[in-house]
Parts: sequence; structure tokens; C-alpha cells
Amino acid sequence: MNYISIVLFFLVFALPKADELQEFKIKGYAQGTSYSITYYAKEEWVKKDDVDSILAVIDQSMSLYKPNSLINKFNESTGGMPVDFHFMEVYKRANSIFKDTQGKFDVTVAPLVQAWGFGPKKVEKFPDDATIKNLLNGVGMDKLSRHHLTVSKKNPNVQIDFNGIAQGYTVDVLAKFLQLRKINRFMVEVGGELCINGTKPDGQLFKIGIEGPTNTTLSNQTIKHIIQFKNGAITTSGNYQKYVMNGNQRISHLIDPKTGYPLKNEMISVTVFAKDAITADGYDNALMAMNVKEALAFAGKRKNMEVYIIYTRPNGELADTMSVGFDKLIVKPVDWQAETKDKPLKIVLISDLNGSYGSLIYSKDVPSVLNEIGQIKPDLILCGGDMVAGQKTSLTEQNIKEMWQSFKNVVLDPIKKANVPFGFTLGNHDASPGFLKDRALASQFWKDEQAATRLTFVDSEHYPFYFSYIKNNVFFISWDASGAAITPELYNWLKTQTSLPIAKNARMRILLGHLPLYAIVAAKNKPGEVISNPDSALAFFKTHGIDMYISGHQHAYYPAIKNGVHLLNSGCIGDGPRPILGHSDLAKKAYTVIEIPVKKPLKFTQRAFMPANHEEISIKSLPDSVIGFNGIIHRID
Repeated sequence: MNYISIVLFFLVFALPKADELQEFKIKGYAQGTSYSITYYAKEEWVKKDDVDSILAVIDQSMSLYKPNSLINKFNESTGGMPVDFHFMEVYKRANSIFKDTQGKFDVTVAPLVQAWGFGPKKVEKFPDDATIKNLLNGVGMDKLSRHHLTVSKKNPNVQIDFNGIAQGYTVDVLAKFLQLRKINRFMVEVGGELCINGTKPDGQLFKIGIEGPTNTTLSNQTIKHIIQFKNGAITTSGNYQKYVMNGNQRISHLIDPKTGYPLKNEMISVTVFAKDAITADGYDNALMAMNVKEALAFAGKRKNMEVYIIYTRPNGELADTMSVGFDKLIVKPVDWQAETKDKPLKIVLISDLNGSYGSLIYSKDVPSVLNEIGQIKPDLILCGGDMVAGQKTSLTEQNIKEMWQSFKNVVLDPIKKANVPFGFTLGNHDASPGFLKDRALASQFWKDEQAATRLTFVDSEHYPFYFSYIKNNVFFISWDASGAAITPELYNWLKTQTSLPIAKNARMRILLGHLPLYAIVAAKNKPGEVISNPDSALAFFKTHGIDMYISGHQHAYYPAIKNGVHLLNSGCIGDGPRPILGHSDLAKKAYTVIEIPVKKPLKFTQRAFMPANHEEISIKSLPDSVIGFNGIIHRID
């Protein structure tokens, strides 16, 4: 649409860029408004002339302000006419939204829009009841039909105004053009309607400010929220910026196609998030024609649609509300101050809780450890992964959901009840890189339970696969080591995290990942069971200030140090402890208690206990060193 009530601002932060990608910006004017494109590529693959050429074609098709445009020729016709591809694409989507909203969105309101003074021609007076009644005879998309690239009129008075949806369509066309040029990191905005694809080169999401009125006179605006998302579109419809006055009466540019009169209800503005801009742009007008309860219910029944609403209460006060999904898009202010103070930190470390493939049952040792939380009184619980028993193609979506529900019942709910923050990393049985269904369901579960972790996040943009958090001035990073290959993008993200002031000022920096660097058990003494290129990874850790790397997967407790980086291999508390290389006896099941003092944090203690009886495992009972196929590590006492 041409006019919106909440202006979307693009917040640009100074963040490091990947060397191989450059930022390119294109700005201009089209469709009676401005446009802006930001994209990242190795070269300037799209230029302003390319964009302006596309916009000129769309304007010639659907602009009411161009006398010879296709839409004006159609409106002047009595029976309809052949149209172009752009016109037809917008017509088809508008018609589907017309049907879905039972006529609340209707592009045939053109004569009414003009009559109320919001069309391309000036008006001397507002329409009376008789005029409106007469104009309504030509309103309704059911008075149109299509065949191939021809749109026909059943009523010669029908006229079309695509302003409520054309800008969203334009955004989508430009986005597709960028993708055809192999550009996959971009933001496209036309008149405040925008589409985002991908992240910035450093992995950071684009951030968008949503502006709204601050008082009942609707005269002042401020940024209400900052949102971020990786892929999707967002548009806004409102009535407080585009209006005309009739005496003391404010007349909205949004016309109710049912009554012929400007909308007059509790709604001030509606912001819609959807997968594409034409969808968001088409539905935001329709939602403005509903009341708040209706709009929330309507959006809640549509897949991939979220809404933010500003409205007026019966007493005249401004208020806002949103769908649950929209709330998840909002960048929450984080109070890091309390967590950046130096305090002793006690951590309980658990790992590899799962049983056999698809199992919903946990070993009795799992609740045995959780029952000790009240005695240990930890400040934080960490899990080295493999919380469920996936990674099997025969497991159905329902099987996997049931496993995560069992984990919630047996593990997460007791931790929540104990009111202890819970940090974790995803294991290969939780979200193996080759098992897309497992990863999608793990992501869904943890996003739903994000608040239950009680973590003070520093970066949660890629949660639950990789994220960072702070506790008692110790900086924690959970990364995706559910498979052996760590992507360059993930290493770049890790570098960015360790470069943050909050990380540099922390007492320690601890990295948590499922696969270890070096093999310590025979069953995992092979490629694919450890992180690829471990020496390079270790050097990277050392260079970027990682003090400790905690891992799971091997089902054997072994604290080590190599090149000044502590390597803590977690024992398991689920099924399947394994013998350490060179030994025939099974390793003992183990959970670990780590205590980091205020002063000299690297003088921390780590003690392992058997879950069955909670007896401590003597560090001297472990071998001095372990030699695997990819290197040697030495025990640290």
C-alpha cells in the first residue's frame, strides 16, 4: 500500500563483515514513495538502473497516477481487457484474500477511494449517502472474472485500485530478482513494506524498528519495538498518518468495502509478518476492518502469519497487543548488569541422557542426578547433548515429538521447578546435520521452551543451534557440534562472540559442544565421531580466548588440557558408558560439579560423581593420557 501508520526503520549496527562479501545499497523513488535495497555480494551484481527498470514496468501496469497505465485503461473499459503478468499475479492474490476475508479486502473500492478524496483526482466535497449507495453497486471482486491473461467485468462500473497490495508485490518481485542474481543476503523495502532474506555476513540478523503513536492525539511517534527475523516480510496498515479532516472529524483513507464509508473502529494500525510481502500487504488492510479480538483470532488460524496491533481502548487510551509468534520476533532488552558481576559459580554438568533409538524411558540415574540439585545448589546446569534418542530414519514426527515431551517431563520440568538456568548443546541424537526432521522438531521444541532455560542470552539469533549467554561474569557459548564438520560461518560467528566486550571482560569463556576434539574411547576412535581438524580448532579456541571446551558424545569422563585449553569430556548419565582407549573396563557413569572462584577463575575445581550413589570418582583412577587416531590429550588433576 502507499500509506502506512507504523514506519519501519532499518537499524544499522557496526558489525564486522566477512572479507569476501561487500555491502551494497540502492535507494530511489517509485510508486509515489521511496525504496531502499541493501544486499551483500562479492560484486555489485545489481545496480540502480536494474531496479528502476523493474519498477517502471510495474508502475506502467498498476499505477493509478500514470494516465496511460494498464490499470487506468482497464478501469475505463466497460467489459475488461487482456492484462500483463504483473497485473494478473496481483489480481489472483487479491481475489484469494478477498475470499478468505469474506470481502473485507477488496481492490474494487477504487470509486469509493476516489470519492472520499484519496484517489489521483481532487474532490470538492465528500459523498452523500445516495452517492455511496450508487458507487457500492460497482464494488465487489465477485463482479470480476478471469481467463488466462484477461480480466472481465460483469458490471461495467467496476474499477480496481491495487494500492493496498501492489507495494507488497513489488517488494517480492525485487526480492526474486536479487535471488536470480545469486544474492541471498538482502533487505528490500518499498514505502515501508519490506522483505528480508538471510543474515548479514557476520551472522547477525537485520533489525527493524516499528514506530507508532505515543498519545491519543496520534500526533507524535516513537519506536515501539525492535524486531528481527531471518526470512520473511512485514507490512503495516494504519489510519493515523494518511487522513483528511471534515471539520473536527478525522477521515481515514481505509474504506470499508461493505459500507462504503471510511473505517471507524478501535484499530489504529496492524503490522503483519508473513512469508512474502504480497500476503502481508494484502491482509493488513483486512485486519484493520476487524476488531482486535477478531484480528488476533483470524491471524491465529493462518499458517505463517503474525500480527502486532495498536488500538484504542473504550476510555480513549492507546494500547497494543500481538500474537505469540510476533512476540518472538521482538528483540528483548537484556539486563546483563546483574550477570556481569564477579560471583562464585557452581555448575552441574550432565550429558548423554538418552537410551536406545526412539526410547521414551530414561535411566533411573537421570532423575537420581536431578534429585541432587537441591543438595548441590548449582547456579547453572549444563548439558552436553543427546537429550533424546533420535537419528534414525524410521522414527516418525510423532515419535520425535513424544521423545521431546518425555525429556520435558523427566528432565526440563524438574530443572524449571528448581529455578536453575539450563544451558545445553544439541547432540547428534537430538539434531544430527543429516536429519532435517530431527533438527526441525528440536528447533521447534527449544524455541517453545526458550523462556524455561532462564538463560541471560547475549546472542540468541541462531538459537537453539548456537547461542551465547552470561552467568556470574562467565561467558558461555553453545555451538552446533552435532556433526564433525564445523562450517566457516560458525567459526566466524564464534569469532564475533569472543570479540564482544562482554566476552572479553568475562572471567572465563567456556564453549559447549557435543562432539569432542579428540577421541578417548574405542567406539568413537574414527573420523566423523570427533570434530574435524581438531588441532586447527584448538588453535582457533586458543587465539580467541576460549578457556574451556566441554563436550559429550564419548560417554566417558576425562578432564584434560592441551595447549593451554581445558578439555572436559563429560561422562554419560544415560545408557552406554564406554571404556577409555587402552582400558577394558567400562568408564563409570558420571556427572560433574564445576566450581569457579571469584579470584583466579582458572583455578576452578571439577569433581565427577557416580549418579547411582553420588560417590566421587577419583581423578587418579583415570589414565595419565589418552592417544586416539587424531591426537593425544593429557589428564589434568
